[in-house]
Amino acid sequence: MTTTFELRKRHRLCIRQAIGTGELAAIKAATRAARSELTTLQEVLAGQDRDAFGELLSRMYLAGTSERDLVAQSGWSTKTVRDLLSRVDTPKRPRGRAPKLTHAEVVELYERWGQGETLRELAAEVGCVPSTLHHRFTPIRVERFRAAQQAKKDTP
Repeated sequence: MTTTFELRKRHRLCIRQAIGTGELAAIKAATRAARSELTTLQEVLAGQDRDAFGELLSRMYLAGTSERDLVAQSGWSTKTVRDLLSRVDTPKRPRGRAPKLTHAEVVELYERWGQGETLRELAAEVGCVPSTLHHRFTPIRVERFRAAQQAKKDTP
């Protein structure tokens, strides 16, 4: 879907090209085309398509796209995007960082990583980036390495 910004930009470009060639008819045609596309966008916001677009935004949001990214992709205001999301009863994510993991949760994730799950899969599950988990796994690796070294020293 073309955003309002892109439509206006395309319209200005068409007008500049038409002025350069001196074609008044081309200017009028570009203006009509831009207005018809803008009308289509306004119809989406005003009519039944608004719910369909809200459903699309909702699916994107639930898949992890931020509100800010939805605003940038749709070309509409933050308020409009929020209204569309609330209209289709999209549950809001908490603001800010993902909740901190307890040591026991990190150890469990470390075990699953050792069993073959990827850092990307684990990070998506807990809502962080893979490098965060890798960083959190370092103390566990060191702790287990030291325990193994100590066990080797203790056995004759």
